[in-house]
Amino acid sequence: MEDVKEFFRKHVEVKKKPRGTNSFVAPHNNHTYQIDLFFISKDDIETPQKFRAGLVSIDVLSKYAVVVPIKGKETTDVVAGTMEALQKMGAKPKMIYTDDEKAIASSDFKQYVEDEGIELYRTRGHRAFSERFIRTFKDKLFKMIEADENKGKENVQWIDYIKTSTQARVKPQMKQGRKNTNTNHF
Repeated sequence: MEDVKEFFRKHVEVKKKPRGTNSFVAPHNNHTYQIDLFFISKDDIETPQKFRAGLVSIDVLSKYAVVVPIKGKETTDVVAGTMEALQKMGAKPKMIYTDDEKAIASSDFKQYVEDEGIELYRTRGHRAFSERFIRTFKDKLFKMIEADENKGKENVQWIDYIKTSTQARVKPQMKQGRKNTNTNHF
């Protein structure tokens, strides 16, 4: 066995993988967005809901995210939700990274993205940022609903909670030359 190892050591080139080659870092904000769908099942919220689905768009670099309620996972709903999400994000990305949902794989969605001049990357793997955001979002949403004194009333909609409770929270801009003494970044 030692002679085989010696042969490989002398005759086979070993390439070390450069650090960071298997990761992607967006060059600037609004370069890459991850888009994903999520669903609110009847097990999650028992009351009838106007919107049982939502579309999440998250900027990979800044982690700024928006949630847009959509009626379902049909192509027209997803395209309309994507239009609204891009408007709320404030800028069009150069690239959208998403999974292989049926509506996103449709020719209508592809055509919309191409018309906007955005590259579309679909994957069968998980989109780490959007998946983590959805888990966090649902956890916080269900905690707010659980803690709400009005939850027993009829027609309590999950969309009402995000309209009133989840405004974008961005760190305050620091003036040049001045340290930020605020340690609470909410």
